[in-house]
Amino acid sequence: PKIASLDPVAGEDEGQDQGPEFFSGGAEIAGGGDCVTDILGLIRKNREARGWTEYQLAERSGLPQSTISSWYKKGMTPSFSSLEKICEAFGLTLSQFFADAEDRLALTPAQRALLDKWSRLTPGQQSSLLALMDAMLEK
Repeated sequence: PKIASLDPVAGEDEGQDQGPEFFSGGAEIAGGGDCVTDILGLIRKNREARGWTEYQLAERSGLPQSTISSWYKKGMTPSFSSLEKICEAFGLTLSQFFADAEDRLALTPAQRALLDKWSRLTPGQQSSLLALMDAMLEK
């Protein structure tokens, strides 16, 4: 899918997240036949899949909650740097963020379930789980 520009609107403060509203993934723009990605929808989907509130996403990404909330209230899109921080919080690359879930990797259902649960853990929980797995494999 094509992605609309993430550049600030001309004449606006470049520190603010600005831009056109995005339609749901796969929606066609009348007359153009071009598809745009629903970035806010993808953020919400990833956040909810992890059981995170907007506040928790703000904490993990280092962005103010007011910024994240304003994207939804005003139909604004995040800047590229904000989107990078969001992806980092989710543990995803930008390409993984925009890829369909099925296209990310060819995994067995058990592997997919494990990774889905892994992505919802805190870094501390991930470290503890790795240590447990290492201990189990040493036996």
